[in-house]
Amino acid sequence: QEGYEGVWDIPELDPQTQLGDAFISTWVPSDGQSSCLGQVTIEIQITEPTIPEFDLPVALCAQEDIFMFPLTDNQAIEGTWSINTFDPSLISGSITSVFTPTTGCAESLSWEMDIGQPLVPNFTLDTLFCALDSMYILPLASNDGITGTWSMPIINPLDWSGQSVDVTFTNADQNQCTESLSVTFRVEEAGDAIFELPERLCWQQEDFVLPISSTNAILGEWNPSVIEGEDNQGSSITSIFTPLDGSCTNEAEVNLEILAPYTVMASPTDPSD
Repeated sequence: QEGYEGVWDIPELDPQTQLGDAFISTWVPSDGQSSCLGQVTIEIQITEPTIPEFDLPVALCAQEDIFMFPLTDNQAIEGTWSINTFDPSLISGSITSVFTPTTGCAESLSWEMDIGQPLVPNFTLDTLFCALDSMYILPLASNDGITGTWSMPIINPLDWSGQSVDVTFTNADQNQCTESLSVTFRVEEAGDAIFELPERLCWQQEDFVLPISSTNAILGEWNPSVIEGEDNQGSSITSIFTPLDGSCTNEAEVNLEILAPYTVMASPTDPSD
């Protein structure tokens, strides 16, 4: 540094090829300078670079939030990433980012993440109900083994008569790459079977057979299906119509009055009087 000239016995140092923990080189001054100059020997310690350590995932789901790489590792090594942030939904396959230290003696680090496409749970569900149906319990496991919960685990059709209801399935395992699933259920309002039936029957009439089809084409069964007049003189008979399975129709009830015979009271008169 004072301007004296000389030569080193080892003029160059490549730390990557240096054997051992230290490098020793001697400087010899050139002739013709101050007689007070002497040789100088220096020793340079060779330090192995630190490998950065991060707690980073090796896989992400495409539906996760935007990911940001940390700028400091677990050993307080600071640096920059070639890709410091990314949106998983925009990545297909995998992504690789390289960390370059800006402090300390540390190596660069390359990190690769696989981006998985979320699975869609597969269910076999009835999505059309009648308001008269029993309560429907939604399954907690999909056909492909994904378990989770529903926003409405039980559907009572009577509460949703004539309406649609949306129910969402969410995976119980937040670490599993799956989408939530929304299903729309439709509940039909129950109709009424319409019949054109008499209100009264005479006891002398033939047995009355109730029709198995209504005027609005609803098929079903009556109980009782035949009204016997002679055996029920002076009575009222109630019969219940039950629609066949698959028909979203209310039961119907009919009340038939059986007229009993009656005696005509008359006083005879003599027309000659």
